[in-house]
Amino acid sequence: MLVILLLGSLALLFYILTGGKLPEKTTLNNVVFQFGIPAISAAFFLLAVSALFGSKLVGVVWAVLGWFVPIWIMNGIRHRKLDRTRELAKSLITSMGGLYGAGQTTTEAVATCMERMPEPFMSDLQDILGRRKLDPNASFKKMFSDMGSKYDLPELNGMAAIISAAESAGGPTAASKGLKRLGRALRLRDKLKAERKKTMFETNLAAYVVTGLLSLALFADGVWGSHLFASVAGTIALTISSMMIVGMIIMTIRLSSSTDID
Repeated sequence: MLVILLLGSLALLFYILTGGKLPEKTTLNNVVFQFGIPAISAAFFLLAVSALFGSKLVGVVWAVLGWFVPIWIMNGIRHRKLDRTRELAKSLITSMGGLYGAGQTTTEAVATCMERMPEPFMSDLQDILGRRKLDPNASFKKMFSDMGSKYDLPELNGMAAIISAAESAGGPTAASKGLKRLGRALRLRDKLKAERKKTMFETNLAAYVVTGLLSLALFADGVWGSHLFASVAGTIALTISSMMIVGMIIMTIRLSSSTDID
């Protein structure tokens, strides 16, 4: 391992000295998060399980699970952040609809929402107002669409389209009606998600319990019954069992984290 690291370091040094360009910081961070961390996790699972069962073949099977573990954790963190920004977006859309209904212009409505919204939306709305003051022709549709792309929120793109259409015809009244309809659709989506989560809770819990018990039984056999798997047939049986359990874990995680309603 040390030899490989040394050769890699020398190769990188040679690449830099011969004029090679290093990737940008953001690209490098993306590569590290997408491939580096899962690779380290997979290597850890490979070494730990191989040492426990005395079989590299079984270690390779569990290394597949090790690859996915940090990806699931990062996706979970990302979805929690997305849920928070979705709540903010729903609040923004509802507030804008009410302010349009009160007869405010888009600039006035954005200014009012800016004072009420927490971060990070407060800074974004402040930026939108600043750009509009510098350039009176700056499009609210484009600025809100950019905001939607930034946070991966299609509802903000929908709000941008409604505001743009209302500015062309209908004015604040049309914008208010459109945004209120959008707000109702978002509340319906959240209701469906909550109902689905409640319906699937017992099924997901049962699946997690079963896979957890099977995993514990397998590792208990590996610790206290290692002599049973010393032969080639025992190793094959252990590998097949590991493949089945790892497959069940991956399938359970994917089914329980389905985002088809999003």
